[in-house]
Amino acid sequence: MLDTRTTTSDSDKVNVIPLVEAVFQWCEFSRGNKVAEETLATVAQGLGADAAALSRVKWRGTVNANVLTYDPLSQRSNLPRLDRSYAARLLSDYISSVRPGTIWLRSLIETEQDADLDKFHCRREFAEFAVIPLSAGSGSADFLELHFRKRLSPEQNGILNTIGGTLASSWAARAPGLFVEAVLDRKRNGSQNKVLDQSILGLENAYKLSRMEFRVCVCLSRGLSREGVISELEISPSTLRTHLRNIYAKTAVENMAQLVFLLLDQPKNTPLPSRRMA
Repeated sequence: MLDTRTTTSDSDKVNVIPLVEAVFQWCEFSRGNKVAEETLATVAQGLGADAAALSRVKWRGTVNANVLTYDPLSQRSNLPRLDRSYAARLLSDYISSVRPGTIWLRSLIETEQDADLDKFHCRREFAEFAVIPLSAGSGSADFLELHFRKRLSPEQNGILNTIGGTLASSWAARAPGLFVEAVLDRKRNGSQNKVLDQSILGLENAYKLSRMEFRVCVCLSRGLSREGVISELEISPSTLRTHLRNIYAKTAVENMAQLVFLLLDQPKNTPLPSRRMA
């Protein structure tokens, strides 16, 4: 049970109502009932953070991340907005061994200073950075990242440690494809190019795919694996990789999971190309 008492310092008081709302909305978001950006805003405000990110970080070979962010900074400001994940920079060598639900604070981790994170915090006058691992896997993990203007009070620290496990448990039971869908929705809503609202497999070929790229997408939409596509189209693995890179670039996705989700997320009135087209 959460302790709703407050510290003697008014600046460190934690309002329990926004906190409860934050946990509730996070659980609803994990079930697929809430929008990602609204949830991040509610969670950040409930925990007293000034900016937040939900990230999926991969570190096989080079480190890369997909990220959803909440940052109330005005669009007219000359200060840098939160638009990336800093979890890998904070966790460094620990990233592959983190346990879901634990709390990692920048002020308590003895790692080399990161120039990009230092610059971002300096310009935004942030004093603390907290990372909550939500999942751990082989080569990738999901994180909730919180940036604060002030160092955490003992009460804030205790609350983070109390709810960290709840956030991670709810995330572990999330609706299938939740993160990928949220990333694609962000790209659709943020893009000035209306092509993102159209079907990849539409007869108008809105994404300007080549004939072979289109055939690859048709095969994937039918559930074929990479090996199945190679066999069906009688191409080499390297040729498939080239086609996939081109498709990723044209459809604004970053990996196979996002592409397959986009293919399966066709408008209901879009006819699936006949097998002859494959």
